[in-house]
Amino acid sequence: MVHRILYAIVSLSLIVSTTGVSQTNPVIDIFPKGTTLHGNIAYNKDTLNKHLLDIYLPPNAKGKVPLIIFVHGGGWLGNDKYADIGYMKKTVAEIVSNGFALASIDYRFATQAIFPAQMQDCNRAVSF
Repeated sequence: MVHRILYAIVSLSLIVSTTGVSQTNPVIDIFPKGTTLHGNIAYNKDTLNKHLLDIYLPPNAKGKVPLIIFVHGGGWLGNDKYADIGYMKKTVAEIVSNGFALASIDYRFATQAIFPAQMQDCNRAVSF
């Protein structure tokens, strides 16, 4: 019985730890076929998960392309770099289809860092 409980605890901890480590992009299928994803790029030279951005390049992009910075909504309290893309499918697809790159950024929430840290994070991402 003790072995079964121990096995269940170890199995559960492995599941929890591996789901936290592997990050997949849940919105890449929204973008046009051939879109190049550069995901989870650290923009602030630290290890905070909220200091990451994704860059979506249009298919067949050569050289420099114009870039649109996508800052998700949430009142500085919620959501992430994928949240608003889900209901703006047509808009983001049109942006990339028309030759623009899109950078979707994450930032620290007001519950994690005192304002104006959120705006400073956004500025750092843009400066990156």
